[in-house]
Formats: sequence, structure tokens, C-alpha cells
Amino acid sequence: MTPASHRTPSPLALLALLALFALPSVGRAGTGVQVGAPAPAFEAKDVDGAPMRLADLKGKVVVLNFWASWCAPCLAELPLLDALHGRLAGREALVLAMNVDTQRGPALGALRKLGLSLPVALDPKGTVVAEYSPPGLPATYVIGPDGTIRSVRKGEIDAAGMVELESEIRAILSESP
Repeated sequence: MTPASHRTPSPLALLALLALFALPSVGRAGTGVQVGAPAPAFEAKDVDGAPMRLADLKGKVVVLNFWASWCAPCLAELPLLDALHGRLAGREALVLAMNVDTQRGPALGALRKLGLSLPVALDPKGTVVAEYSPPGLPATYVIGPDGTIRSVRKGEIDAAGMVELESEIRAILSESP
């Protein structure tokens, strides 16, 4: 064995690895929900405790983003998603941020700090994230009006990626029913 094979991982690398496997399915074997497949139905609660159901959004383009308060890339893209949600107002589309923290406190603290206006659902038991099995965090699914997965984006969406996402949504909205 070479000396390189005996290196001890840095604490930061260990923390990142633990974070990746902290959720029921994020980062596990398998590829999650695929493009063209029906979006798994879900019911979650919003930050005020009101139910949020995917079935209630049928007929709309839904941008479903999985995020966590401990995920720096998630927190960096949430303001961009919030702005996208604002630009989609009045159209048959919305952005829904699905928080996967196991405790409400950190999620609510992050939301207060960011001052978001987009709808946020909480998934403290990991039932929704288990159904979608995202490839990591953040992960963003575009669900068409017919309830099928139109695209999946792994990782943080930057400003340029947000322009592409908005173009995709507008193209879906312009399709004939």
C-alpha cells in the first residue's frame, strides 16, 4: 500500500459525507424518480401546518426543490428560486421548496433569514424525500401539468441555470393542452 492510501480524511470531508447520508434516501444507491415518470404523490405540511398536496397542483407546472438548512448550496439558490417564483406569479406555475430537516427550528430560522415568499413545505419524517430519492441536495424537479417529471437538476442552480430553468417552464406553459 502506498502512503496515500493511509490518509485520514479531513473533518470537513467526513462532515460532508455524513450530511450526504443523513437523509433516508439522498445519496443512496438508485437514481430516484426519472424523467418521464409520474411524479410521486405527496402530502406535507407548510410552515403554518396547513396541508400541501401535489394533487392540488395538478394542471400547473411545479418546480419542486429539495433543500436543507445545513446545505450551503441550497441556501444560496433559494433566493434565486424565490425570484423565479415571483416571475411566475399569475401563471399556471409555481416553485415549491421542500425542506428535509428533521427539526422545524433550523428550517424556520433559515427562512426568516432569507425572507422568502415562495411556498415552503416541511418533510421532517423524510417521507417525500424517500419517494423522490433525489441524487443529493439541492435537487430540483420540474413536474409538468400532467403530473410527469419533465426534468431533474442535481446540485445548486446558479443564475445562468435559473435562466434555463425559466425558459423550460415557459416552454412547458406554451405547449398546447
